[in-house]
Amino acid sequence: MKRVDLISGLWLLALLSAALYIGGTFAARPAPAAAPSLTLVDSAGTLQPAKTYRHIASASALADRLLLELAEPERIVALSRQRRGRDSEAHRYGRRPQISGPADLEKLLALGADVLIVNQLGTPAEVARVRAAGIAVFDLGEMRGLVTLQPAIRAVAELLGDRARGERLWQRFTRRLHAVAAGMTPTQRKPALFVASYAGKLYGGTRGSSYHDVLTAAGLSDVAAAEYRDWAVYDPEQLLALDPELIVTNTGMAQALCGNVWLARLRACASPAAHMLELAPELIGDPGLGMLEAAERLHELAYTDAGSTAGP
Repeated sequence: MKRVDLISGLWLLALLSAALYIGGTFAARPAPAAAPSLTLVDSAGTLQPAKTYRHIASASALADRLLLELAEPERIVALSRQRRGRDSEAHRYGRRPQISGPADLEKLLALGADVLIVNQLGTPAEVARVRAAGIAVFDLGEMRGLVTLQPAIRAVAELLGDRARGERLWQRFTRRLHAVAAGMTPTQRKPALFVASYAGKLYGGTRGSSYHDVLTAAGLSDVAAAEYRDWAVYDPEQLLALDPELIVTNTGMAQALCGNVWLARLRACASPAAHMLELAPELIGDPGLGMLEAAERLHELAYTDAGSTAGP
């Protein structure tokens, strides 16, 4: 090979590699030597062919919303049954078939799906059966709010063959999210935390989770963030030590929390109608695009007279 041809080839390879880098959790990269094309890598480290998929199925509530925003309607062959009927935009699901996960292999084959998007759903054996049948499975992995939403949007856009769609969606979403409490100074932000009670235990969500992102976007100061991370489990003494002005919880839980003989001493329980802010669990717990709606509703509850009474 001539030296000039070798140098030209190396430059071409370098430029191609730079153009294909997409950053985030998921990346397009040169495939191993045995593979003929570029690949996408999901959160589980599984290589998928980087091609434009035409018949996409989702077994993830988060992926449902992303596909409805990013994909042509005719390319969505099935959506999950996880939140249909509880989503504030459930009408957008239309009459599309519902699936529960990789176990619905026969339905996926009948629908002609060429890729299934999941969120840590399905046993390894079920996922292997889907792949053996010729259907790619792309795992978005654990969702923790903004830090995982951006790469998830990019990944779905890559599966659709148009990364620019994902970039536009991310820019629109973050612009609206940041506008919810735009202009508020740190001293104007009311101290708050999220907590919910299940089976006698007190579960929180703070720094490292979507709950923290929602509280922050809503203009609140997450008092648990300095000491706790992720999905904390509190005891009453810990909550009393934090004792924020506002407590955010799931619909119907304010009475149960303030009915506890220890938690009744919390400041928020002195006037629960104004200081115990309730939202539907599927809204406040949404680690995807629903974080915007949750932040808007929470800001309204916390800072407007009309929203001073807790509601769903």
